[in-house]
Amino acid sequence: MRYGVFDGVPGDPDDPSATAVQFNGRDGLLHALEFNHTLPQGARLGVGGFWYTTDFATLDQSGAMGVPIRKDGNSGVYVFADAKVFEDNRGRRMTAFVRYGVADDELNALDSYLGLGAAITAPFPGRPDDQLGLAIASARSGANFRALNGVDAHETTIEITYSAQLNDWLRIQPDFQYVINPGADPTLKDSIIFGLRFEIATGFGFNPSP
Repeated sequence: MRYGVFDGVPGDPDDPSATAVQFNGRDGLLHALEFNHTLPQGARLGVGGFWYTTDFATLDQSGAMGVPIRKDGNSGVYVFADAKVFEDNRGRRMTAFVRYGVADDELNALDSYLGLGAAITAPFPGRPDDQLGLAIASARSGANFRALNGVDAHETTIEITYSAQLNDWLRIQPDFQYVINPGADPTLKDSIIFGLRFEIATGFGFNPSP
């Protein structure tokens, strides 16, 4: 079981360079609670939630003067699971995960999220340190936000990446993403993103004379 409480608005608007943590009613507090459990087979299951204590303007409700009605508190819940799917005697193994969460669509542009994916270690013979990953992430626009802004129902990203250990000191990881309905904006075409990450590792030893 994990619990955390955070400053809802960290920092100082009058001094962006300052680090200020102030727990007060004006900014609100963000509470987060999570429980996860690991099964004997190694699979991990979890459930969590958050509650943001300050008040927020509703997306679709206004008072007599046209001022948005404010609602106290903003909350959401989520569940997740991850597990090793298989492993063979060559060291090849596959792990998979799934995550799903919901939030209050009266206050938030997004009312739900679904993510799932898998990673394969040693996907090819002779490449024991490489990893191949595939994931799908979909964020759904809330009904109130869609009605007010005319946006699409979701933004969905399909991602494939490959992490390759080229030698003792260099690892590279090309990443390809295809984004459906970017920003849930119906005026935008689907997007293609390509990235490249690399890691350089080095070290030295020191053995002083006695």
